[in-house]
Amino acid sequence: MQGKYIQRHQIQSYMKGRAIGHTQEESAQVANISEPSGRRIETGQLLDDNKLVIV
Repeated sequence: MQGKYIQRHQIQSYMKGRAIGHTQEESAQVANISEPSGRRIETGQLLDDNKLVIV
């Protein structure tokens, strides 16, 4: 998935999954992102320009 943009709704979906107790792997699958991208979301390493985030 390298070079793909992560949409805001994917970030929200990932974080919602984590909030209800899903693992990083499960939440990433639901949001259709990689597990490392999910970890970057959690640690705040993604730069958000209020549009899209590229990993």
